Amino acid sequence: MQPDASEDIRSIIDKARLAGENGRVEEVGRLLEDSLSKNPESAELMAHLGYYYYRRGRGGRALAVFLRRNDLIEPDAGICRILAELYSKRGEYTKQRFWMKQAHWQDPQKTYAILLLYSFFKQFFSSIRRRCAHSNILRRCAYIFLCLQEKFSRGVIYIFEKFIPSRMYPESGDDSFRMTEFLRFARDFDALYRRDGLAFHKVREILIATRNLPVANRQANLLDVGTGLNTAPLFWAMKGSCVTAFDGSIYGFSHLKKVQEKISQENNSIRFHCVAGDGALLPFQDDAFDGASALCMLEHIPEDGDIHCMQEMFRTLKPGGLAVVTVEANSCSKDGWLEVPYAIGFQSGTDKPVQERGGYEEVYCRNYSPDDMIERLARSRPWEVVQSGFYDDRVLPMRRRLAPTHIFSPFLRGMQPLLSLLFFRPAAPDKSLSPSSIGYLILRKPL
Repeated sequence: MQPDASEDIRSIIDKARLAGENGRVEEVGRLLEDSLSKNPESAELMAHLGYYYYRRGRGGRALAVFLRRNDLIEPDAGICRILAELYSKRGEYTKQRFWMKQAHWQDPQKTYAILLLYSFFKQFFSSIRRRCAHSNILRRCAYIFLCLQEKFSRGVIYIFEKFIPSRMYPESGDDSFRMTEFLRFARDFDALYRRDGLAFHKVREILIATRNLPVANRQANLLDVGTGLNTAPLFWAMKGSCVTAFDGSIYGFSHLKKVQEKISQENNSIRFHCVAGDGALLPFQDDAFDGASALCMLEHIPEDGDIHCMQEMFRTLKPGGLAVVTVEANSCSKDGWLEVPYAIGFQSGTDKPVQERGGYEEVYCRNYSPDDMIERLARSRPWEVVQSGFYDDRVLPMRRRLAPTHIFSPFLRGMQPLLSLLFFRPAAPDKSLSPSSIGYLILRKPL
């Protein structure tokens, strides 16, 4: 490599480091990507760019860059460990063990025998789980077990609702709504919920939105931004209101329409519409809706898209209309990317079948601090803050254990609503907030 090119690469790396120290994280990636396109054989740039992708949670891109670098130069122990971690997250345990061994040979003072053994058993149990999933007898037993869990969960929730509703639902709003109503709706109409379970934190979000929006008012027009596969807006339509489900892509619309067809067989008067578009430019007139919701979707819009979406919700709401917003929260603001094995709305840009699994999609995710939640969202327009708060599972961290990839998830799937109501409790906006927290805002557009 020519000396001037080497000096230029070093200056680019210094600029990227300075941008990172000043909090301009996205600029770091752009600088490294542009420099690598001009110097495609630079192993140093590949190492920095691959590590940047790794730290930002963009595992697929990190893998591609590191493997490309490995064709030019032998990787050191640090890169081998990163490759092992990335393959572990993707469930490719054979490749994980290969790179763990490579790291061990280059860094002999560290012992990886326990980790290698753990990787082997993880692959072993995963293979058993896959084989069991194809057994008709075991699938039937799992279905019966799930039904029993659901019945037990609904029964306990009903008892709590009847005798101690204030302990179950500390948030304000319409006290006439009960979670068992939504669970019966999901049981009767939502096959996806029966199979995959309701996301742990979604229970609280649906409760907050349903108890504060005028869902039973037949004169009300409601908007749900970033609906995805969530059928709560269909439940609201069954209660009487006219509901518009809005999303950045149509990837979840096929599922929503199937549920709507089932509902229509019993209730022909349901008023429900699906619209695709950009949340930063909502295709609706001013003052069109009586209420709006955005349930854990604003954090997935990069840069200032969340602010623009809040401004558009303000514009489309009637004076006096309420907006219910929930976001991922933490004690300190943090943003990055996640990889998930399914389509993720506007960031995938495709209409993939809901059942499809396999390729990984990148999804941006921001965790809001209490201050950021107010500054970015509540002050995006002259909103009136009706209520705000946080929920966390500090007593018993169930959210991680109920993730689809966790070993206990199949045994607890039918219990998710009950576990969420019991252990996802109000939390103070202090340093005790964890990455499992969600924050919520109930906002009103001034008259």
